[in-house]
Amino acid sequence: MIELSSQDKQQTARRLGIDLLGAGILCVGLGWNWFFPTQVTIGSLLQALGAFLVAGNTILLGLRSLIKPQATNYSDQLVAIAVVAAFSIGDFVTATLVPLALDLGRLFEERTAFGIQRTIENIRSLQADTATKLVAGKESEVSISSLQKCDVVLIRAGEKIPTDGIIILGRSQVD
Repeated sequence: MIELSSQDKQQTARRLGIDLLGAGILCVGLGWNWFFPTQVTIGSLLQALGAFLVAGNTILLGLRSLIKPQATNYSDQLVAIAVVAAFSIGDFVTATLVPLALDLGRLFEERTAFGIQRTIENIRSLQADTATKLVAGKESEVSISSLQKCDVVLIRAGEKIPTDGIIILGRSQVD
């Protein structure tokens, strides 16, 4: 089963923590402008700091992808351009929310991908590795890869069914 390494988990947690911190500082800046309209400069500086915390990584990724272009990094380039444009006109809310939405989308994408991988591994664990083959009335344990068409397989109550087939003798219930 593929698991996130502790380094990947720490990096994701750090990125999410920085995003939340930046969004919080942005909110403080917006609140500052609301409660202290005569001190707009302080509120704007707080908003710019929050936006830079959230958008800094996205801008770096966009610049790196310009230097070493890859087909998977075009979204980083576009978001970096949008963030720089938002910074240039002083729209710190957009400069924060666009990369924040991108980071949250990536987080959900990673969690979904790893959940799917875990589910596939769980389904694979349901498959039997061996089968009890009957040859001339004698039982022998064989790997399922060695089974041939027309082999007779014995399946006892509670065992995993190792292969498709036709019931030739007996009755049972299967989950």
